[in-house]
Amino acid sequence: MKKSNRRDFLKGAAAIGAAGVGLSASAKASPANILSEDRMGVLVDTTTCIGCRHCEWACKTSHGFPAGDLSDYQDREVFKELRRP
Repeated sequence: MKKSNRRDFLKGAAAIGAAGVGLSASAKASPANILSEDRMGVLVDTTTCIGCRHCEWACKTSHGFPAGDLSDYQDREVFKELRRP
């Protein structure tokens, strides 16, 4: 009978632990995407917001959407229609 030492025990425990982690990670099913494909989000500090809408322009510009001129965002007519946040 082979005598086990601490090093062999730790190697075996690490191998079993790694195998367990690999199995549990691959066994989990990812949830179905229930969100719309065009969904986006932005974090806004409403305590400093002044309603200038420059954050909208910056977001569109940085993500490659047609943003128009910055001066186009001075029109406040857009607030009369309820928009999806």
